[in-house]
Amino acid sequence: MLTAIGMAVGLGNIWRFPYIMGTNGGAGFLFIYLVTVFSVSMPILIMELIIGRRGQANPVDSVINVARESGVSSKWKIIGLVGVLNNVLTLSFYFVVAGWVLAYVPKLLNGSLITDSSDTVSSSYYSLLSNPLLVIFWQTLCIVFVAGMLLRGVKGGLERAMKIMMPALFVLLLALVVISCSVGNFTATLNFLFRPSTSGITSEVFLVALGQAFFTMGVGGSAGIVFGSYLKKNQTSLASSGLGIALADTSVAALAGFAVFPIVFARGISPALGEELVFITMPLAFSEVPFGAFLYTLFMAMLSMAALTSAIAIFEIPLTWITERLQVARRKAIVLLAGFLWLATMLVSFSFNLLSEFHPLEFINGFETSTLFDLVMFANLEVFFPLGALLVVVFFAYRLDKTIALDELNWKESRITTLLYFHARYLIPLAIVIMMAAS
Repeated sequence: MLTAIGMAVGLGNIWRFPYIMGTNGGAGFLFIYLVTVFSVSMPILIMELIIGRRGQANPVDSVINVARESGVSSKWKIIGLVGVLNNVLTLSFYFVVAGWVLAYVPKLLNGSLITDSSDTVSSSYYSLLSNPLLVIFWQTLCIVFVAGMLLRGVKGGLERAMKIMMPALFVLLLALVVISCSVGNFTATLNFLFRPSTSGITSEVFLVALGQAFFTMGVGGSAGIVFGSYLKKNQTSLASSGLGIALADTSVAALAGFAVFPIVFARGISPALGEELVFITMPLAFSEVPFGAFLYTLFMAMLSMAALTSAIAIFEIPLTWITERLQVARRKAIVLLAGFLWLATMLVSFSFNLLSEFHPLEFINGFETSTLFDLVMFANLEVFFPLGALLVVVFFAYRLDKTIALDELNWKESRITTLLYFHARYLIPLAIVIMMAAS
């Protein structure tokens, strides 16, 4: 459970969520996000958990096993293949951003970041991104740490890391929220997060909220299939597990807002400043509040922990496919996957320095200025995650034997299950298709 939560709770909640919410109107976005998490993402996650526990294997073989039991084609294994691809794409840019976070640690220790000089803070951030060797060093450190934890095995590495790091993450987040709300502008934060304006709710905001709900929950990436496969029959309620993961994920996202926005509003800074919010805006905001240096250090420590726990959990997904499907020993598979990701991550990180002027799809309208980093994120968040989720929903609602689903959920046929199947067959696919078409 902690590992599944660790997969969901990461940079998407603490780095991406505050600036996405800030640029999309605050309360209106938060409301739509919560609705889409519990009406779209959570049901898909439960579908993946059902397939995983029934299939008892890696993403590809779990789907094949369940498809055969349902009497349908094993070609549905494409669900698992898309999931593996999704997570490799995620890690190829995830380690880049995680490296930026870790790179801030020595800057925090010498106190050079907590200053009211915007030029100093901006220069520090952009000089990091423009230095390929420095960026490669920090993202390599992230990859080595994650690989090292997983080399200790599922019990000794993956589970032990989550048992220690996930509770520590929540403690750090709660401490930061309490202090931030005490010294920052708590009233302005409440208004921003919980007083929606209908003028701020647009079709674009809805699509962004749906995309964020997919990204943070990891649906369409076969994470639920992998973690479901580690569960034995009747070991836990899959519906309760899906709800627990969704609640943990949304709680961290909301708490991240309470950690960030009181300080931002106290400093009189706009929350709609984009992805630089954590790296440029927040050091400036913390420079003029009590205990600013301590608070920002606490925040970056929490962000580092979130990045690493999530990366460990995501790494496990393609790893299970390599070890089981390709019959490669776990230790060897970890080294091979880490090496591949090191090369991919290095190439993606060059988007901010050596390859900053390289725009592979500049001949396509809308992609004229897109770097490799932009394209990988777009392919991951706007194409393959929704595609993977759509495949899961169609397989579950139209091809999977209904008795399998009811058996795994320990439910009986009723009006409620009929209603839920209607939701799965028509409403969820419609939401995903609209999102993909808009993208």
